[in-house]
Amino acid sequence: MGISVVIGTALMLSVSTSAKADYWQTFRLYWMPFAVSSFAALIKNKHYFVIFSSDIGEVLTALGCCGLFLAIVAIVKWNYTSREWVGSK
Repeated sequence: MGISVVIGTALMLSVSTSAKADYWQTFRLYWMPFAVSSFAALIKNKHYFVIFSSDIGEVLTALGCCGLFLAIVAIVKWNYTSREWVGSK
């Protein structure tokens, strides 16, 4: 619980721009470190592979999906900006 307060305070100082912070933002920034540390303690010594799969096919599929997503975003942004430029003439 103590580390959650320390990290939550650091997160609040790094993101707050006004004197009065939003209630949901404050709750989320203080709760997030507590939830992450609780999950880490829960799965400790349970033989979880959290970061990457050992199957190269799954890793390549995930990378391909990320690349496809980035390509779609780039195409949508390119189409949007080119139409906006044409419309402004």
